[in-house]
Amino acid sequence: MGFHFLDRWTPGYWTYGDAGYFWVPGVWVQPPSVRLLWTPGYWGCAGGVYGWHGGYWGPHIGFYGGVNYGFGYGGEWRGGVFAYNGAVANFGSVHVTNVYVTAPS
Repeated sequence: MGFHFLDRWTPGYWTYGDAGYFWVPGVWVQPPSVRLLWTPGYWGCAGGVYGWHGGYWGPHIGFYGGVNYGFGYGGEWRGGVFAYNGAVANFGSVHVTNVYVTAPS
């Protein structure tokens, strides 16, 4: 299964299992609908108790780990195609064709 132009990068995260904490790597996935963006899950503390806040697909990227990312952390929709900001997104050896470069402000 190769990269598809509709695929979106979903970042990795730390989780806890029987053997302790471990890293779940990020993956490329297709959103359930065009124009949806992924807000990653995060660990947060409320009332002295840490809990996992699951990620979700939505029309914009929302609250993530204490930061409201608003409409994006690594790209934007340009027409009917999602473009990644090469100044903030790094996908290793995967070749991504829809890229622009704008330094974060």
